[in-house]
Amino acid sequence: MMQKLSPFIALLLLLLASGCGTMANGRRWGEDATWRPGWGRVGTVAVETALDPQTWGPLVVAGLLQVEDADGRISDWAVDHAPIFGSPENAQDAVDWTGKSLDMMFYASLAATPSGDDPGEWGWNKLRGGMVEFAGFGVAEISVDELKDATGRTRPSGGDDQSFPSSHARRSAADVTLAARNMDAMNLPGTARVTMKTGLYSLGAVSAWSRVEAQGHYPSDVLAGWAVGHFWTAFFHDAFLYKDGPPFVVQMLPEPDGMQARLVWRF
Repeated sequence: MMQKLSPFIALLLLLLASGCGTMANGRRWGEDATWRPGWGRVGTVAVETALDPQTWGPLVVAGLLQVEDADGRISDWAVDHAPIFGSPENAQDAVDWTGKSLDMMFYASLAATPSGDDPGEWGWNKLRGGMVEFAGFGVAEISVDELKDATGRTRPSGGDDQSFPSSHARRSAADVTLAARNMDAMNLPGTARVTMKTGLYSLGAVSAWSRVEAQGHYPSDVLAGWAVGHFWTAFFHDAFLYKDGPPFVVQMLPEPDGMQARLVWRF
């Protein structure tokens, strides 16, 4: 197990080393967290998140998999051939260690966001920002639980009727979404950020797929779980963690014979 986790532990240490200070815009991560962002911002972010390919894309593919029972056929093939993990037993083992690795990466990214140099300020900003992100986790979990009860889909293994959507894929998507957004707030070199995000998303995809090879979910269960996890965590992060700025700004534009003042209203 330690050999499997060691690359991720190294990555966690790198994230934690990025440390304190402020974001590129001079603000401290978490200091602008608010439960009253305004209905305009909430509505805008809701639409943007719904139109995000990580939300609608998995849902479209999940729907297409229902044609001629492609969902069931892919599930049977994955269990019989186990192309990634070699056997359902290995896949079940991977469910555990990949999930724990993603959790560790999320927590490390949360700790490494630049929330200020003063310990008290750092801790308060972390608490505020963390509450927003964990709210996204919580709503995503409740949504998946409600959908499981409403649909009552039997697992490929026949174990119970809690197959749709996948809670594991929901958690993987939530970890990946928030860790990636937290990385965006860090003062990291572009190459390092791209490399870490590539590893993060790759591990998330492998972790979600492990549930298919382990005969715990159909592919559409995993895709729907990913869409739900991404939507709610991205929505809460983008709607409640940052301020838009003042509702209006005054722009001064040069003119041939002087200056022009223009009021720009944000809505």
